[in-house]
Amino acid sequence: MFLMNIKEEIQVLLVRQGLSMRKLINKMNEQGYDIGSIQNLTNKFSKNTVRFNEAEKMLDFLGYKFEITQK
Repeated sequence: MFLMNIKEEIQVLLVRQGLSMRKLINKMNEQGYDIGSIQNLTNKFSKNTVRFNEAEKMLDFLGYKFEITQK
């Protein structure tokens, strides 16, 4: 089974919508989402320290949501 991390998942969604991470962050900050700077978020993705609520905000902005289901 192939598993992607949240960074890869979000990058796939960004490509589908024709956005870069920089454009996503800029648009989110313009619309009042408290997501921080591109540098801060890039560092978090690199270190795998992105918080659940940060990823949730990005997915919400892109029109997606987390869904947790029982096996």
